[in-house]
Amino acid sequence: MRQALGLERNIRLIMAYKGQVCPFFGLMLLSVLHHFRNPMSQDQLIILRNKETGEVYYTRKNKRKVERKIELKKYSKKLRKRIVFKESKK
Repeated sequence: MRQALGLERNIRLIMAYKGQVCPFFGLMLLSVLHHFRNPMSQDQLIILRNKETGEVYYTRKNKRKVERKIELKKYSKKLRKRIVFKESKK
């Protein structure tokens, strides 16, 4: 609990002094906030779905680098083997 409060305080300090010299740390805080971003945020989240079984996997994708639809082989619990899951709409 104490660590969580410390992290929350640090995030507030970074947001308050972004692009300025912080009197507490004595350095310029520019773009440190991207370290605190949730890696499974909704803009990176994609759905992998198999049409045969209707099973769903959730994963993330860098949309700046990968423009095509993703197809991955994942384990199907219903068929008990690895099958192709394709990216689908949310």
